[in-house]
Amino acid sequence: MKIAFRAGLSWRDGRKISSALMIASVFISGGFSVADAVNKQSLTVRDSIVTTRFMVADRNGTSVAVSPDGSRYVAMLIRGDIERDGVEVEVVTGELASLDVATPQPVVSLFTRGLGRAASALLMPTVNFPAWVDNERIAFLWEDERGIRQVVMVNVKTKQWNYLTNSRTDVTNFAIGGHNTVVYEARREYSPEISMQRWRNGFSVDNTDAYSLVTGVVDGSTIQDIVWGLGERFVQTGMPPDARVNKLQVKNGGVNTYNLHWPTIKPVVSPDGRMAIVSGTPQQIPDSWRRYNLGLLGEIAPDWETRRHTGARQLQQMYVVSVDRASAWPLFDAPLNPANTMQSTLKWAPEGRSILVWAVYLPADSQDAEGLAGDAIAEVDVVTGRYKKLPLSAEATKQIEDAYWTGSDAVEIHVAGERLSFRKRSGDWKLVEAVSQREPTPTISIEVRQDVNTPPALYAVEDATGRAKMVFEPNPGLTARFSLGKVEIIDWRDEDDQTWQGRLFYPIGYQRSQRYPLVIQTQGWTRPEDFTLYGRGTLGPGASVHLGQPLANRGIAVLVLGPSPPASGPEATVRMRGFKSAINHLDAQGMVDRSRIGIMGHSRGGWHVAYALAFSDFPFAAAIDDDAIDSGYVEATMLSWADTERRNGADPFGVGMKDWLERAPAFNVEHIRTPLLMTVTDSFAGKAAPVVMHWEMFSRLRHLRKPVELYVIPNIERGSHVLQNPSQVLAHQERAMDWWRYWLLDERDSSEEKREQYADWDKLRELRDQDAKQPKPPRLRWTVEPVASEAGP
Repeated sequence: MKIAFRAGLSWRDGRKISSALMIASVFISGGFSVADAVNKQSLTVRDSIVTTRFMVADRNGTSVAVSPDGSRYVAMLIRGDIERDGVEVEVVTGELASLDVATPQPVVSLFTRGLGRAASALLMPTVNFPAWVDNERIAFLWEDERGIRQVVMVNVKTKQWNYLTNSRTDVTNFAIGGHNTVVYEARREYSPEISMQRWRNGFSVDNTDAYSLVTGVVDGSTIQDIVWGLGERFVQTGMPPDARVNKLQVKNGGVNTYNLHWPTIKPVVSPDGRMAIVSGTPQQIPDSWRRYNLGLLGEIAPDWETRRHTGARQLQQMYVVSVDRASAWPLFDAPLNPANTMQSTLKWAPEGRSILVWAVYLPADSQDAEGLAGDAIAEVDVVTGRYKKLPLSAEATKQIEDAYWTGSDAVEIHVAGERLSFRKRSGDWKLVEAVSQREPTPTISIEVRQDVNTPPALYAVEDATGRAKMVFEPNPGLTARFSLGKVEIIDWRDEDDQTWQGRLFYPIGYQRSQRYPLVIQTQGWTRPEDFTLYGRGTLGPGASVHLGQPLANRGIAVLVLGPSPPASGPEATVRMRGFKSAINHLDAQGMVDRSRIGIMGHSRGGWHVAYALAFSDFPFAAAIDDDAIDSGYVEATMLSWADTERRNGADPFGVGMKDWLERAPAFNVEHIRTPLLMTVTDSFAGKAAPVVMHWEMFSRLRHLRKPVELYVIPNIERGSHVLQNPSQVLAHQERAMDWWRYWLLDERDSSEEKREQYADWDKLRELRDQDAKQPKPPRLRWTVEPVASEAGP
């Protein structure tokens, strides 16, 4: 019997496969020649949206969750549905007794429109990975009939599911433990009543950000507090409808946590359901925290007392929760590392009195190198806060894959292929054994296999023999039906002899004797071993305007720039050096046409693009800034200065204004000659306010008669920073595709409904040509010269 994954995410017996979801199991390594592409269909934006991706749990791309007893696994599948204008999610499960029973079966199928921040968060990688409650039940977040995110519990054997919570606001993270104990965080309810009354009676403005003011909020709340939401913790015992819910009371002055889509540490309930560990933001930073002065922690801490901007709420620490008392207190006097690329992780000891936690700071008085750098692993007594560090280097701690308690005084840690056993002797932890090969625990292991040119598929592996069997291919037929450009991970060196890495999509029909247009995607780097259609993310709906394979199918090469090398220098300057050196490298290879180079950036990457356009002499043919920041003066004033002063090197007052005049792209738009498409997709402050974020760059460029367009997606009031709704993604990505074709290939879509779009772009072309005839304005170095004050009367 063959199980086919059909349109609509339904599973049926048979051999028919939905034409919208055909994907291949074998990729022809080395790329396609012209002959390879014959009789294959060009991959479009629409085709990409309806492919299927796995929800992943972490930066390692973990895509399956194995039950506590190792008997079965679950995976979550996500696919866009253009016809119904939404996204379908399917949970599947398979058994691990043998290769024959490892093929996954459907459990439950759910649908969302994917509109707005709350819905898109359900679909984002690492945010909503299913968690096992016991050996039959899993839990994750899903929206109820009101559109509010709740905790959902699914029995994978009976295929029954129900809402476990009934929160009045979106649940942002949760943990479930013994005796059906649930600890969860939900956005604090916001009422506009105080603001409405102040508008009626008059008031003195005390807002810290202007975006909240222009949306009518004048009660002291910031727009970030309202949209992302100050969080409140709750403890719930029992099952609905008899569940008892209490608001968590937190010591240390009363803490309102600030929920992040990427919590610094995920909450975990103890095995007996009586205690939990959560993360939260303290009301006051302990003086001892200032002693770390490392990385982002060192940058944020000084701003805490004076500005209390949103970034400061990234400073969090661990709290111990007493479920019985519905109260919480700090675990110990140490922060969680806000700059840690590996999310801190913890495991409860069997008796529920202590935890094993890693990739964390230890209290500043520890005088421990790893502990002061945020790279320690330690056992912590949750009642007393006393801790004992395990003898593991920072480098090894960063490579921890998992850890397990094997007894009340014994743990096993998996580090880069080794199994390390530690025991507690005379109060201290000692390494007692290191085994290079792990002993297999389950009979069958499940893994996702893929590479840059091979779409992901689930394989069951027999541990005893190593025999493997592909048990599920989420997208059967992509490489058989669609033409895909060859992908390579390349590296090159810049002018400072620093090594860069990137993911290169070759255009379909690539010939060495021909030079091609190139689009540089400035960020969105995924693991080198991942298959991706976009360059950012993997498959399925949503990837900003990253268009890797769709552009390759139009004869355009795409380079996704990897992380910056560990080099000194201002962030945007370093990124610009990466862009220029990448172009020079591909030009030297004879691959790209230097007159047809485009560049795009999303979010913070948009600032990097704007900086390159303003300060690089390279003549980019076209550019896109997608829902981006620009580090400009208006952005800083609207968001209560945020971290803009750090990006530009100083505060924009007094002598610091010199740095802004010389480094802020918006103050240097006279040097920009590249046609620029600016897009707005987020609805963090209603319809108009997000447009204001882009207004300084846009208005200054337009005033100077530069070729610029500011495009707002459909239904912006329910937009998102990373779109998931198919109609929004289509409008957004197809406009970007048209933009690149127009400026890099001199092509235009023949659709009648796009006639006005091209008429506007023809006017931008005239502005570009007129601007090119003007002499280049000189670059200015500003000076600061104190002026004597005039004498008073």
